[in-house]
Amino acid sequence: MSHEDYLIRLNMIEQRIQKIQEQLMIIEQQRAEIEALNNSLDKIKGKKDREILAHIGKGIFLKSKIMNNDELIIDVGSKVFLKKSVEGGKQIVEKQVKELVNVRDVLLAELSRARSEAEGIILEIEEKNRDKAELRKRIGIKQ
Repeated sequence: MSHEDYLIRLNMIEQRIQKIQEQLMIIEQQRAEIEALNNSLDKIKGKKDREILAHIGKGIFLKSKIMNNDELIIDVGSKVFLKKSVEGGKQIVEKQVKELVNVRDVLLAELSRARSEAEGIILEIEEKNRDKAELRKRIGIKQ
């Protein structure tokens, strides 16, 4: 394998590592958001008839009054909404956290494999360079 081939392979691995690291950052952001949601669910327990700031999107809040804190409306995707208790909502949140942890673990394993592969290529390059240096030395060619 030529020096250029090694560099191409290392570049591809580096790009793969960068993508994995980006995905890990996204997973961590999502986990933090879900943890904040979980904390919010804890805070609304027993807070009936209290005024709160309800987040309606993109940093915009609306003063609201909690009328019923026994029931949540949860978007489960494709514009399908379900009524759940606060505990039911917390269970969904906990399931999401577990799923994110599983995805994170898969990504960390992939990151480890990519780094090991890159280290293997670097060792291979170093070995070839060492062999070339020894050959030059044996036949009396200066570097």
